[in-house]
Amino acid sequence: MFGNYFGHYLLEQGLITSSQYTEISEAQKSARVKLGLLAVASGLLTQKQADRVNLLQQQKDKRFGDIAIEEGYLTKEQVDEMLSKQGDAYMTFVQTITDRDIMTLEELQEHVTKFQEYENYTDAEMDALKSGDLDRIVPIFLREPALSKLHKDYVALTMRNLMRFVDTDIRMEQVVQLTSMTVTSGAQQGIFGDQQMFTSIFGDDAGILKVACAYGKEDFKEIDIFSLDAISEFLNVNNGLFVSGQSEVGIEMDLEPPAMYQGDKTASCEGIAYVIPVYLSGNKITVVFGINVELTLA
Repeated sequence: MFGNYFGHYLLEQGLITSSQYTEISEAQKSARVKLGLLAVASGLLTQKQADRVNLLQQQKDKRFGDIAIEEGYLTKEQVDEMLSKQGDAYMTFVQTITDRDIMTLEELQEHVTKFQEYENYTDAEMDALKSGDLDRIVPIFLREPALSKLHKDYVALTMRNLMRFVDTDIRMEQVVQLTSMTVTSGAQQGIFGDQQMFTSIFGDDAGILKVACAYGKEDFKEIDIFSLDAISEFLNVNNGLFVSGQSEVGIEMDLEPPAMYQGDKTASCEGIAYVIPVYLSGNKITVVFGINVELTLA
């Protein structure tokens, strides 16, 4: 997941091409980090030492870690620690981009520092992005100080369900308050009870079809009643899980029937609602949510 954010930054800065970004994104899905790269990136080996171990591997039928221990470069504990990190999201991205000679490890690390400064991420937020742990990543994009715990719980659950049911290649942007905006096709649903909420998912054709096809398990070709029904069903299931979870902490709510809409409409609200843009394999949707608001689509 780190690659989705950092890769997008590299693309925006003109440091990689769109085809390279796509290639990197696809390659990460099956990549497994080489132990030598992990050791150099972690500062446990120099590049010269890693190159020597790689050379010895051509002469001995032994694993990289075993040879590094024999040569006195690493301890068994250090090798075990690195083996546990071979699926690490950050290191997977590093290997994917360096293996393709798009940039060196030193250049990449320099750009990572600039990326952190550009986005104003704290060290803890960078660690969260590098971890690939969605529950640690979501709060980074909820900096709006007026957000309540209920708001944050709703976003976290929705992102988990998008990742679970639609696409693991997910990238969020910062949540912002909704004033007035143009929305396209999508679905909306009200939640009532101890708390009244408004929720909606809308997007351009590609974004809506991405969710509809993945969740509905059908190859929808256009935005119509059938693809929009799949969006409505996803929203309904997502909100059902949200309501169920809140009831466990004593907040009782129920769902209104979801409604679908198609074509450009102007959304305006009385009260404070929020929008969070989400990209699924590059296809944009927008999640709208608010507590005690009246939102009008005209």
